[in-house]
Amino acid sequence: MTELLKTAGKGSLDADCWTIDEFYQASQSMDLNPLIGQILAKGAKTKGKVSIISQLDTLEAHGLKGTRHAIDLPAF
Repeated sequence: MTELLKTAGKGSLDADCWTIDEFYQASQSMDLNPLIGQILAKGAKTKGKVSIISQLDTLEAHGLKGTRHAIDLPAF
């Protein structure tokens, strides 16, 4: 996915959508920074859509406070 986003042209991923489930669990076994960087840098330009699923209780149990507020923010 990172490589696809790196090479994708403007608007070329308009029909593409990915779901990353168990995001926190994945972050424990792999470095997700390159993926997050590409999503932030090229996601809007390519019109690719990404949804990230993680259990709120799990995030807060691991010390990520304030996640409920961030998740409940209205969409832009």
